[in-house]
Amino acid sequence: MLPCRIVLNSTSIANIVVSTHCIKKRNNGILKQSFKKAVFITSLLIFMFYLRAIFRSIYDARWLTEQKDNGKKAANYIVLFILLLSAIYAGYLATTLPPQMRTIRDTVFAQVPSFTADIRDGILEVSNLEQPFEYAGTSDGQSFRVVVDTVNTSTIVVDDTLSNKEENILLITRDQLVVRDAASGKTTLQDFSEVPDMHTDREEIVRWTDDFLGKESSFFVFLLIAWFILFTFGKVVYLLILTSLVFVIARLAKKDNWKFGQIYTMGLFAITGPSILVGIMHLYRQDIPYAYTILTLGLLLYVVFREQKHKEISPAKEEEK
Repeated sequence: MLPCRIVLNSTSIANIVVSTHCIKKRNNGILKQSFKKAVFITSLLIFMFYLRAIFRSIYDARWLTEQKDNGKKAANYIVLFILLLSAIYAGYLATTLPPQMRTIRDTVFAQVPSFTADIRDGILEVSNLEQPFEYAGTSDGQSFRVVVDTVNTSTIVVDDTLSNKEENILLITRDQLVVRDAASGKTTLQDFSEVPDMHTDREEIVRWTDDFLGKESSFFVFLLIAWFILFTFGKVVYLLILTSLVFVIARLAKKDNWKFGQIYTMGLFAITGPSILVGIMHLYRQDIPYAYTILTLGLLLYVVFREQKHKEISPAKEEEK
């Protein structure tokens, strides 16, 4: 038998190199496609899981009961839910608020002379503007009032100005800025002590607001962050208070099968329905005082006492059988 000889010339080597490169490229393409499919499927499964969790949090009391020991799952859920809720609010306001704010600004500034404003050591001084300055108007069917008073005592000014809870109010005093949203009933304060020393005037404010309101993406991000912080404190922290109340009521009623942490964990899912319902009410400018508190507290109590009642009845049914 003659020995087999393999002769490699430059052409053969080149063909081998090209073939190897093609195989690697094809394998890399397959791996990339597989990775993209895996990411897509995983993202879809996660989306479906949280979408299902949102729906079941609204109507399924038994499912809510089953979540009382899923602390990690609840933490992930509430972060994503608040982020989603913040994005919806921010998206809506980012498209509707800038035109309204420009209209209000132009209307108010038409009544205002060219003024200057200085903040020094947390105190605002406004020159060339007769104070107290007050302007009342309407925007999108809602009344609003702008008040600037850096002369009188801030506490008195704030109390007098905020007495009418049906108005949207922008109040500027010597040491703080106060914004009150009549629809939500929320009042936001900004102390000038937290603002660095600065000098501005009427023209600069107009330029700054035009630039800020003209960038919808920047305005959206600003609102997204603001709403996320607001919802985190307004829902996650406030839930601690409601959980404490439910826990005390359950203990007084001798329903001791729920721990404080379990009620709170379940509550992180349970706030879904009340949050969505109150959000829809705000969208249609319908405000029922304490609606969120009543709905959330009622749902927490229902789930806690329903589960206990189920446990009490079950043994009796088993004895009858």
